[in-house]
Amino acid sequence: MPPDVRDAGFGEKVRSALNARHRWLLEQDLAKEQDGSVVYAKI
Repeated sequence: MPPDVRDAGFGEKVRSALNARHRWLLEQDLAKEQDGSVVYAKI
């Protein structure tokens, strides 16, 4: 069975980039985690 598109190739790169962005925003206190989601600060 082929892997899901989101878990391979371009989909994997997008997911990885979004996760890195979320981590950076959390480290900079520009976002917070709430109920398993990332909530962005209003600026």
